Amino acid sequence: ALRVAAAAGPRKSRPRRLTRARKPYVLAPPDRALAAPRAPAMASNGETPAGLTRKSSRNQLEDALEVEVNDLQTLGTFIINTAKDEDTSDLSILIQSIGTSCKYIANCVRKLGLAKLAGKAGTENVQGEEQMKLDLVAHEVFSRGLANSGRCTVMVSEEVEETISCAPSPHGRYVCVYDPLDGSSNIDCSVSIGSIFGIYKAKQRGVCDDADALQPGKDMVAAGYALYGSACNLVLTIGGGGDGVT
Repeated sequence: ALRVAAAAGPRKSRPRRLTRARKPYVLAPPDRALAAPRAPAMASNGETPAGLTRKSSRNQLEDALEVEVNDLQTLGTFIINTAKDEDTSDLSILIQSIGTSCKYIANCVRKLGLAKLAGKAGTENVQGEEQMKLDLVAHEVFSRGLANSGRCTVMVSEEVEETISCAPSPHGRYVCVYDPLDGSSNIDCSVSIGSIFGIYKAKQRGVCDDADALQPGKDMVAAGYALYGSACNLVLTIGGGGDGVT
């Protein structure tokens, strides 16, 4: 056996793979000043530890605003909740159309420069004041919105001299007077501008009578204004106090 092994020659050994020794990672102790404090453990009786307040997780909106979601109302839901009979239902539809018109005008105010609505229109209103381009836009928006609601018989705008007669409608029982854009001369100065409106009840349903627009202010059934700027605020009263919507 020794002779056979010697004849075969020396045995070749396999080369060993060299491995680089890895240095062990050492975790440095966290900085106490930067480490987050541990929350105190809950008491055995399930009560919140002293110094902590339990925050409700029912709804993130409730937690952020600290109000009940059921207490939040839009203009539409507020108007619907005030409708008790046929007259107030028609008034609700009319006010809803005014709210939609105010939203459109507020959007135009924000995009004044981009939409090329800045500057004068080259015309004058009833009072001899120079009209701005946005004056004409606001007047057109208000007039169309009120006319399409089918609840108006007569409209009076500051931008035109004559009354505006609406198409006959069996639901037409209100008269609306409005300044579609008050303070328009302040547009270029970045001063707040707004819309003002008042609503009277017509003496006869569906009958267009200019005399209905000459009623005293104490006979108004609703009035309000919208203020345009970084946010649109609408203040409305239908008797018994005022309400604001933003």
